[in-house]
Amino acid sequence: MKIKDIAKMANVSIATVSKIINNKDQGINKKTREKVLNLVKEYNYTPYGSTKLYNSSNSFTFAIILKDNSKNYTMIDSIISLLSSYGYSTIIYTSENDLNKELKNIILASNNKVAGVLWEPVNSKSLEFKKHFEENSILYRLIEINFKELGWIVADKLNNLKHNKLQILADNTTEHQDIIDGINKYYLNNQIEKNFQTLNKDNFDTYITPNSCLLILDFENINNYIEKVKHLKYKIPENISICSITNENKNEISSIIIPYSKLVKSLILQLISEYEKIENTTKNINLEYEFNHLKTLKDFSKQNQNKILVIGSINLDIILNVDNFPISGKTIKIYNSRNSIGGKGTNQAIGVAKLEYPVSLIGKIGNDEISNIIMKEFLNYPLDIQGIIRDDNIESGRAYIHLQKDGNSTISIFSGANDTLSCKDIENFSSIFDNTNFCLIQSEIPMSAIISALNICKQKNIKVIFKPSTLTTIEDNLLKMIDIFIPNREEAYILSNKIKSVPKMADFFYEKGCPIVIITLGKDGCYVKTKDFEDFIPTIKVTTIDNTGASDAFISTLSVYLSLGYPLLQAVKFANYSASFSVTKQGVVNSMIDKISLENFINKI
Repeated sequence: MKIKDIAKMANVSIATVSKIINNKDQGINKKTREKVLNLVKEYNYTPYGSTKLYNSSNSFTFAIILKDNSKNYTMIDSIISLLSSYGYSTIIYTSENDLNKELKNIILASNNKVAGVLWEPVNSKSLEFKKHFEENSILYRLIEINFKELGWIVADKLNNLKHNKLQILADNTTEHQDIIDGINKYYLNNQIEKNFQTLNKDNFDTYITPNSCLLILDFENINNYIEKVKHLKYKIPENISICSITNENKNEISSIIIPYSKLVKSLILQLISEYEKIENTTKNINLEYEFNHLKTLKDFSKQNQNKILVIGSINLDIILNVDNFPISGKTIKIYNSRNSIGGKGTNQAIGVAKLEYPVSLIGKIGNDEISNIIMKEFLNYPLDIQGIIRDDNIESGRAYIHLQKDGNSTISIFSGANDTLSCKDIENFSSIFDNTNFCLIQSEIPMSAIISALNICKQKNIKVIFKPSTLTTIEDNLLKMIDIFIPNREEAYILSNKIKSVPKMADFFYEKGCPIVIITLGKDGCYVKTKDFEDFIPTIKVTTIDNTGASDAFISTLSVYLSLGYPLLQAVKFANYSASFSVTKQGVVNSMIDKISLENFINKI
């Protein structure tokens, strides 16, 4: 390929091609210049006997000087592909965080007479080397991330998620220290009490603590640290939140992704625009820093969003498998037994949590070994348990459940600490009632606490769902304070003065002032009475293994779907399904259906 061939294809004179190649193209038409340069790049044309300095003739090679090997191959490939699409070849250098190697790479790039350089300095001292590019009139751009600004951004995002206890796993690199400085500056400027601790690989096992947010800056070894956290029996994010800062988005950890690819692409286009003297449309680089996801970060800000509040009993259930229920004067054999957390407060709160709706629980336990078991089990679920009180002077509640093979059960309750939940306890937690859609209340706690809760709900315009699990009578004034009253058939029979007809039972409670009455009927579904509707709503047929927690599954599901805006009758159908699924397994907590399973079933019918 000769210069006259380029001139002929471009339909210009040889002199015009020569001027463009040697950067003496002032006054030459822009389109003509672009046409000639594209041909030069396409045919890789080099003038014969060219002994000119780089700045006086065009080269179509770019150098990329990276400080280390931490950039992922996908990003490097995208750099090469981008430059190739514009007709440029690429030389990649890595300095391995060594200033001497960096200087050598800069000299090599200069000697190669490259068109431009994209340069990631090792540290601030590296900038002394820029004179080598300037002396040779080589265009360059710096790949620079403001890590102090990044630290500020991370602190702000964690603060928005209401994380106030931060542990930072870092080393002594400049980037890590800059991030820490940025976090510290954020706390100071926003007058937030500094509550973060810096860890390293040597003291990590000793100082890592639950209920904190762990920011891992040593991303290359993050999997090792995750395994250590799991070895300590901490669940992510229930017991500890974990996040990181990285340059790639191929991980399961909640991470701020440094947008190197966007930055590098913008810088390359700037260099090409300047080199080829074409209009630059990428002068302003707007880097956005966002978490890729929040899977490993607990979002405490949801506590200020709408939620469901459960007030009720907290027990340890002792489940006894028997052939027949105990009767006076007869000994029965127990052929299996096991323990599980329970109580209607516990069951309904966990039912809501498994349906992935924010939920808080108010209740009382002792300060005994049973209470330790209960609190440890609560860590398995995303519950707000700040409303749980420990009483040093009384034992935790227990429920003894006799379970027959046909799934029917009887329950004997030792109320323990549940009986000491007082109106003052409820009033002390009045702030927990804020931002609540529904309050679920059961009668396994003192009536004084129930009335206190009902009064707060009325003041704060919170709808109440009430389950009369142990009552033998109910006051008319109480019914008027309840929005949805949900007894089972037996409870409704007793509380309605032994009315046998289910519709007439519902009428009895409705006429006493409760606007919505739902009587649960086990395998027959339920009966609903409102101003505009009264009828039976059937459910699906299943094989019953244990019906102990059916009503709790029903109530938790009903409250969730009403909170999500579903019409009452639609939410009742979903609650029926949930209750039916719950009787197909032993145990209450274990039988509560999760959101994915329930909605997969709903979508199929």
